[in-house]
Amino acid sequence: MVNVFIIDDNIYEANEIMTQINRISEDIRVIKLSTDINDAIRTLNNDEKIDIILLNLKMPLRNIALNLDKIMPKKRRKYKKSLIIKLKYNDYAEKKYIINEMIYTILSQQTEIYELCNAIDKIILEKNYFEKKNKLKLNIQSELHYLRYNFSHKGTQYLEDIIYIVYTEYSNVIVNMNKDIYPIIAKKYNKNRKR
Repeated sequence: MVNVFIIDDNIYEANEIMTQINRISEDIRVIKLSTDINDAIRTLNNDEKIDIILLNLKMPLRNIALNLDKIMPKKRRKYKKSLIIKLKYNDYAEKKYIINEMIYTILSQQTEIYELCNAIDKIILEKNYFEKKNKLKLNIQSELHYLRYNFSHKGTQYLEDIIYIVYTEYSNVIVNMNKDIYPIIAKKYNKNRKR
């Protein structure tokens, strides 16, 4: 279940967005609504259940960015690429000046609800992809630890990467290590291949 937090200064508009979001998928639900940015910041700093944040406030983008800086660094990492900002204020051109790791996308005030829902779907797909990728890497590390490989050695790191690459990209193909795998590892670690 993906939990969405809507921050909107217009409760009727927030309710409409909530209805549309809840309609698109059974796996997405709006768990909180807030009409005040300060209350929303407190919630974001204290709540563990929020996955995606939709911010729809009538304030300049710079003010939004200043308020986002009030979120604790640990929480900013948790919400990385989880924030969708829908601007009501007419400063869409300013978006290129705002840099924040939490922001997934900034939508203009003319954005339709289906575009907003598409952005939420994309965030969910990306989060699922990275979660599966991290789980696979942890499984590989766990097996290498079980086999008593020493992770302070570079060779163990290379081996971990080789297993990951073969598993994800070459699972149904016969692999030529010299042609297919070693060039990828050499490029990643900035090393020359020795023949």
